[in-house]
This record gives sequence, structure tokens and C-alpha cells, in this order.
Amino acid sequence: MKKTMLDEAINGREVIAYVNGLYAPANKNSNLYKAIISAGYTPEDIGTKISVAVGAHRRHGTEGWKMAIVKK
Repeated sequence: MKKTMLDEAINGREVIAYVNGLYAPANKNSNLYKAIISAGYTPEDIGTKISVAVGAHRRHGTEGWKMAIVKK
């Protein structure tokens, strides 16, 4: 089975949540920020407790990226 860019970025780590949008973890209006908070983490946890795996652009580039919040 062919791996997607997101699968390659996840690299076997445990996925906490999938999210689509722009990489803007500090912006309280972003999908990524909301997903991080609803998973019980804060943007400051990126790099210590969690990581954000970024895959390919969504179908239309202005829609952002396909991402996954993964455990570090």
C-alpha cells in the first residue's frame, strides 16, 4: 500500500487527532489550536509532549494542510 505524505510524517507515532487547516498553533481561531486544546494540550507542548506532523496541501492550496497531532 502506498503511503501518503502525512503517513510518512506520522512515521508510526501515536496519533492524537487529525486536523485540516493552516499551521498556526498560536492563533486561537485556527483549527490546529482548537484541536490541540480539545486534546488537553497547549501550543507550548509542541516539541516537548506532542508534535505536529504536516502532510500535503489540501485540494485547494488556500485550504491549508493535512496535519496530525502526534505524541512525541
